[in-house]
Amino acid sequence: MLLTLQQMGVLEGRSYMRYWPVLLIAYGAAKVAESVRSPSGYVWALVGLGLLLDKLHIVDFVRFFWPAVFVMVGFSILRAGRGLPRR
Repeated sequence: MLLTLQQMGVLEGRSYMRYWPVLLIAYGAAKVAESVRSPSGYVWALVGLGLLLDKLHIVDFVRFFWPAVFVMVGFSILRAGRGLPRR
């Protein structure tokens, strides 16, 4: 839609393309409003926020957030493994 408006001469669409992570934040907020118990909305919003901060050159998303994601996945694997019966 932005590129169509740019072709029509209404606005400069490429300058707004860096704000696409706002869509992820809005989707996450909608998921949280739909069901507070589901953590997926929070995850979408946090990923969108991280990508937006990266696009605005405030935080380096890859260097800062991805190691934290791997640590959280590791903790969830360990926590899920504790509930399994031992043989």
